[in-house]
Amino acid sequence: VKMDIILHIYIFSIIVQTGTGEQCAILYDNGDSKDAHPWTIQEGNRNDIKNTWPGVEDSEEEDKEISSIQVKEGCQLTGYSQQNFINQALLIKSCSGISDRSLVESEWSEHDNNIQSLKCFCSDSLCDSNTVHTVAIAVGVTIVIMALGVAVGVGLVVGIKKKKEVQKEASVDINPEYGPDDEEYGEKHNKIVDNNEYYD
Repeated sequence: VKMDIILHIYIFSIIVQTGTGEQCAILYDNGDSKDAHPWTIQEGNRNDIKNTWPGVEDSEEEDKEISSIQVKEGCQLTGYSQQNFINQALLIKSCSGISDRSLVESEWSEHDNNIQSLKCFCSDSLCDSNTVHTVAIAVGVTIVIMALGVAVGVGLVVGIKKKKEVQKEASVDINPEYGPDDEEYGEKHNKIVDNNEYYD
């Protein structure tokens, strides 16, 4: 039983270290994604990059360090500046075609020849979060615009009502007092009644 457990642990460690077989990314020693010995890696974890670069003589291994990376669409690569996946240095998520990242460029130069271990995986749903995030932003913006529209509308209604109240007061003030004996009583009375009904 113990031997079976040891065997399973050994097989699992190989799978984790070498990957599951699906191509995830390509590593290059040069900054322009050109290399005599590019390293095509599968999904999984890679430790001790500097000393395990395949396809080169032992005497050259000291010079093989990552200077550019191509990440397959639908995959994500996380690089660490120390072995055993310590101190995350960069994260590349490829959601639209192959992501070609040169670490020689000024934006990424601090990571050139500085990635000692990495993790890479692929998933059909990897980029769904981007879509959800974009939709969430769109919904949020729409809600804000609608709220602003309601606020402006309420402001206009309040302003119009206030203006009508002022006009109503003015319509009463400009009419002198009158009584039933006034020969223009009916006309003045109807005018004030009409104004009050309109402004109400």
